[in-house]
Amino acid sequence: MTSDQLFHTDGDGESATFADVIDEGLEGDLDDRIPALRALLADGTDDERRNAGLMLASWGDEAGLRALIGWAQTPAEAPEELADALRTARLSSRAEASEPLRADAYRALLALAADADLGRELGYALVADATVRPHVADELATAVERAVERLEDGDEPDFDLPTQAAGLLVALAKQSDDAAAGLAERLLELAPKDPRVLRELIDAMGAGSGEATLAVLRRIAKVKAVRDDADAALARRARR
Repeated sequence: MTSDQLFHTDGDGESATFADVIDEGLEGDLDDRIPALRALLADGTDDERRNAGLMLASWGDEAGLRALIGWAQTPAEAPEELADALRTARLSSRAEASEPLRADAYRALLALAADADLGRELGYALVADATVRPHVADELATAVERAVERLEDGDEPDFDLPTQAAGLLVALAKQSDDAAAGLAERLLELAPKDPRVLRELIDAMGAGSGEATLAVLRRIAKVKAVRDDADAALARRARR
């Protein structure tokens, strides 16, 4: 098969999107492509290596996950795509076997969280990956701490770091209520009226289960611009 066929045809040989091919291969139905994908990862063009690595990582393949970890050392490598591959890997037939490498990959991406634009993908991946998340909780807290410290020092990166940091607190709140609440308080001091940050914090504090996050959520509910969202989150917590 050509690289285009590997990436853009389904198991029946019909044209398919890259994402659809990944989805079809999650249960091992396209494992016969793995040797060719590994060969591209080793010796293909830059685009072929990238696509092969993302596909393999999404399927929980060791070679793909190790490539992802290496790419995470270079922030220019569109880390949000790497995080999305990790989120997908939890659904693969290799999910259990790949847990240690997925944890290492999360650690590599979290090390970038104060310095690179990860979008929302890393936060989404960590929320979804409940099996691996506890193993990287310390690194997650450290990543948000570093981001908050950068903001407190007056540094203004060319991406929306306050919102990115707030988004990561959703996953942290599921692991450490007190740590998430403490960091949320500091972000509130930095961006008390930013609706994007406040809405991410509402989601994060809504994901908590203790009194610390509940107190922060009640504080945010006093901000008129996001009061309805905060009240809805408080109501959801009350029903749990």
